[in-house]
Amino acid sequence: MKKTLKILIWIVAIYFVLCAGFGVVVAEKFVHPELNSFEEEAEKEAEYGFDAFYYIDSLHPSEHECVSEDGYVVHYEIFECPGSRKMVVLAHGYNGNRINMMPHVVLFHDLGYNCVVFDQRGHGYDEPRFVSFGYYEEMDVRAVAKDAQTQIGKQDVVGFAGMSMGAATVLMAAEKTEKLDFIVEDSSFAESRDMLIPNVPGFVLKFFRPFIPAMDAYLKLRYGFSTSSVNPLRSVSAYPESLPVLFFHSEADKKVPYSPAFEELYDAKKGIKVKVSSKTADHTMMILEDPESYKKSVADFLEKYVER
Repeated sequence: MKKTLKILIWIVAIYFVLCAGFGVVVAEKFVHPELNSFEEEAEKEAEYGFDAFYYIDSLHPSEHECVSEDGYVVHYEIFECPGSRKMVVLAHGYNGNRINMMPHVVLFHDLGYNCVVFDQRGHGYDEPRFVSFGYYEEMDVRAVAKDAQTQIGKQDVVGFAGMSMGAATVLMAAEKTEKLDFIVEDSSFAESRDMLIPNVPGFVLKFFRPFIPAMDAYLKLRYGFSTSSVNPLRSVSAYPESLPVLFFHSEADKKVPYSPAFEELYDAKKGIKVKVSSKTADHTMMILEDPESYKKSVADFLEKYVER
């Protein structure tokens, strides 16, 4: 009996050690992603007929940098729209770079907006850094929005827009931004686990479920945040009713599933809100799959709720 009990204890101990190990491995995998180059991101957009480098050359952006409140240096570009007093800050997604947001730059620039794009922490031209899924990155959005106005002057209209992790980042940044006139979010997660869990190997989820609290404990100790700290849903529920938010998400999205993320975020927003969905587009690809429809949705939203 005692021998059986000892064996059982050892099995349980080994199981939880494995769970803890998987927690550490998964955490490190996600906070240090394999990053795509500018060329790789441009190639993905080129598959839809969009030439990012052509527009960069045509619109002549100016390069800048600013310091976030924790001392991190953020690199960003401004695509000025001459004579405009309207500005939008654009945030790209996980493991990408500012090239991701060039379709949005073109869209908003055509609508008369000064467009500000930056590299998320550890991405693009920024110095190596772990990714916190928006927990620290939201400070960079606010820093860039403030610094850009020292470069091009105080703006009458200021908005945030983002895709995927970038959308989550701007949704959290908005809660701490005093003057904000609108948000356009595309494919955000409601809670960081919405993005993490679908991308974890199935056998880990099935047999080693306790890896999640182990991962959270490791993230908190090592990097100062946990998955529960990254919660756009909580931020959206705190917005004033007067802040207009345009939500995009595809029902075919497998990286950040439409349900529950999109439904929870939309339901949490009180007051002015609009939702647009697709049945076929891949994750964040709605703007490239049907650019004219996407642009019309944004233009109608701005005309009705922002530029009245």
